[in-house]
Amino acid sequence: MRTEQQDEPLPSRRTAVVTGASAGIGAAYARKLAERGFNLILVARRKDRLATLRDELESRFGTSVDPVCADLADDRDVGSLAAMIRDRDDVEILVNNAGFGVQGPFHEADIEKNLAMIRVHVLATVRLTHAALPQMIARNRGYVINVSSLASFLAAPGAVSYCATKGYLNSFSQSVQQELQKTAVRIQSLCPGFTYTEFHDLPDARMDRSLVPKFMWMSADRVVEISLRAVERRKVICVPGVVNRILALAIRSHVFDPFVRRAYGKHLKKGA
Repeated sequence: MRTEQQDEPLPSRRTAVVTGASAGIGAAYARKLAERGFNLILVARRKDRLATLRDELESRFGTSVDPVCADLADDRDVGSLAAMIRDRDDVEILVNNAGFGVQGPFHEADIEKNLAMIRVHVLATVRLTHAALPQMIARNRGYVINVSSLASFLAAPGAVSYCATKGYLNSFSQSVQQELQKTAVRIQSLCPGFTYTEFHDLPDARMDRSLVPKFMWMSADRVVEISLRAVERRKVICVPGVVNRILALAIRSHVFDPFVRRAYGKHLKKGA
């Protein structure tokens, strides 16, 4: 008989959907889930990257990979993907990972980029989760992982919409999990800190990595390993790494809020 303390194993040899899968944390999820025997639907804007990743995963793991080129800031693309998920009966894991950052004071930043961020981080996540949950609930098995950020605990100048949208993912995940507490469907909001990916190389989120001590960085593979273990243990808010958990506690204590906000804003400004 299962006890409440035992880990609940991830389902195997089913289908996982991963958005933002062409690089970084999304690609790490794709590799880890392929290794576990999942067939994959990988979603991203970069068709060439998806094709390369598909070839790698099919060759290494013998899994079936369906690349879907889509822009989750486009409501039509999100609608098509949601319909695809809703019409299938084998989606057991959904990873809402697609996202990006916008730097600078809110009143000076490109409003269209801010609105696109809200569509990708919030609206796409809500719509895809809504599409996936009915079949998971009917099967009484499934996982939704929403990739948030350590920034979700901040109210940081220079990253207003980023912090706000990531904070939404935490609240959304916790609330949905409360609704599903009598089922075996699990929701997670993953809150990584500084992670070695291409994220900080992009023009709208560029920063000098040397500004952050090396001990504060984690690899995407490590972040994903912790995430998958945590969702098995029914942990809704997952902050990977001891350093990040200490930072999250410091931020939430409010005593350190002014310092943390200044430091975060300073990093963003120097990285511009």
